[in-house]
Amino acid sequence: MRKTTRSLLTAGALAVAMSGSLLLAGPAIADTGDVVNPLSSSDESQVRDYFDQYGVAPAVQDDLIWSFKTGDAWDAFQPGAEPVSTTVQTTDLTENTIKTYADGSIAVTEVEIPTAVNSNSRAWGCTFTSAGTYGGYWKNCDVTVNLGVISQGFHLNYENIQGGGAKITSYDRYHHFIVGGALGGHRLERISNTKVRYSADLSVAWQGFPLGWTSWMQANLSGNDITTTHN
Repeated sequence: MRKTTRSLLTAGALAVAMSGSLLLAGPAIADTGDVVNPLSSSDESQVRDYFDQYGVAPAVQDDLIWSFKTGDAWDAFQPGAEPVSTTVQTTDLTENTIKTYADGSIAVTEVEIPTAVNSNSRAWGCTFTSAGTYGGYWKNCDVTVNLGVISQGFHLNYENIQGGGAKITSYDRYHHFIVGGALGGHRLERISNTKVRYSADLSVAWQGFPLGWTSWMQANLSGNDITTTHN
């Protein structure tokens, strides 16, 4: 599968990365403490595969996995945490935005790339139908936020039409996975014409997270582009 990558590092973050400290922004986590969030070998392998896919160094993976096991929430889960770098990878099917945080944890947004169709053609999956100079329509497009130990996403239809503006017209088919916990109370909520949120409650909690913590990701439409936010 074809894949291209472009980096959106700031100049300051690039200097940090070149110094070798971008992903090791603090002292290495010592191999001490009690394991409160155990991971099975298959679960840990799945998390490492995720990190490998997006280039997280093995030593950083070790620290992050130990942090999770001992009840330390990663920076990617911290409210208000800002990434130190952002990279965009494009495959034949998706555009993936990888946000890297100071401790090396990552949040990955996957947005489907639509197939162009016209009124006389049919296609499965995410499609785009042009309305000429008036704009266009996107249908059946998936957006996902993956944090390694938890992932949430859903499908949506949206449009950007001259005179009507950009809006999400419908949304459905949420999907998720979680490692070492369980989610319940799944709901899709319209926040506005351009924002839809998928929320779920952590019903089997990780230690280090508040009891009853709600995990959410949100699709935000601006013009022709979908971005995401999450907690």
